[in-house]
Amino acid sequence: MDIFFEKTSRRLALGVFVLSVAFGFCLHGFAQAGAGGWDAEPDDAKPSAKRADSDKPGKDAKQPDDKSPAKDSAKSQVDISDLLELLSDDNDEVRLSAAQRLGLAGNTQAVKPLMQTLANDASVSVRYGAAVALGLLKSPLALEPLVAAIKEDDESLRTAAAQALGTLGDAQAITPLQAAAKRDKSELVRAAAAKSLGMLGEKRAAATLRAMLGRDKSELVRTEAATALGNLGDKRSAKTLGKIVLRDKDEALRLASAEALGKLDEKKITQKVAIALLEQPPTDEAESKWQEQLNRAELLARLGPNAMRILATATKHKKRHVRKLAITALGISRDKRALVVLITATKSPNTSDRWNAVHALGRLGDKRALPHLKTLLEDRDDSIREIARHAIKLINKANEQR
Repeated sequence: MDIFFEKTSRRLALGVFVLSVAFGFCLHGFAQAGAGGWDAEPDDAKPSAKRADSDKPGKDAKQPDDKSPAKDSAKSQVDISDLLELLSDDNDEVRLSAAQRLGLAGNTQAVKPLMQTLANDASVSVRYGAAVALGLLKSPLALEPLVAAIKEDDESLRTAAAQALGTLGDAQAITPLQAAAKRDKSELVRAAAAKSLGMLGEKRAAATLRAMLGRDKSELVRTEAATALGNLGDKRSAKTLGKIVLRDKDEALRLASAEALGKLDEKKITQKVAIALLEQPPTDEAESKWQEQLNRAELLARLGPNAMRILATATKHKKRHVRKLAITALGISRDKRALVVLITATKSPNTSDRWNAVHALGRLGDKRALPHLKTLLEDRDDSIREIARHAIKLINKANEQR
């Protein structure tokens, strides 16, 4: 479950924007709305050899028909020409639809006409659509009009331009994005700018992102800044990210910071954070205790490989809630090395630990756990047999979807 867009209406607005970029639905005005065996790993099942198909067509091979690549290419050219012509239509909705479809078509012949639309169209909605389309086309030629658009009065247009600049791969976009990240009044624009700075991969943007993470009043912006710092591999932000994971009240920001910290390969800081999370006492209120523990397990899982050994050791901790938290986190982590540790935990003399470990194996989704889980179908404990059946179903379902 993605918590990121559940916290505020502004997060929902940015979610709509991201979807509009992905699918071309340009909605102008949306913004207003060491444990034993940890290093061991069981042998992978060897895949059966598959006979390679012959490269030579057989005698019954069909000849190209009307759907041949040549004809498809010609049809595509006709479609592009028609869409380009529609960019000049008198109807705003027609022009907007044409811009959307040109972005999705992926034909770079549309870049210059879309640049002209972005710069000159009378409709802000159409200009917004052109900005999104240029982001999808990822052409460095669009840099100048997108930089101009990031200074426009309309919030959604500025947001689209900031997002699109991150897709161009052009370091010249860093300066205007930094300016937007620092000074734009809209949290949507600042968040989009932070995201794009992370996408461009230029480490010189890290100082701006660290400032955003530490001082911006918007949790949405700070969340995007944390993610961007992780993408940039900025180790100087590790301590700040660790503090956020442990102390901040915003769950989405904590999750993003944990994942970012996990990418930085700062072993000491990551392990200290993991230990602190494990040792925090659970809430007294029964109704919030389960969700709190699940949230904490998710944080631990997102800390990445450097936290895994701490979690493995914690499965044998003297306190039950620590063992449960570590076992749950290992299941959520999807780290293949967790398999041996979790199988070992299913053999614990403590029934609660066994149940949690079997459940975690189901979450892990590793089909190599199936033989062991099937032996638990004959366990003398009803609850273990039941959770083993559930875990087997989870693993089978996960592997069917792959």
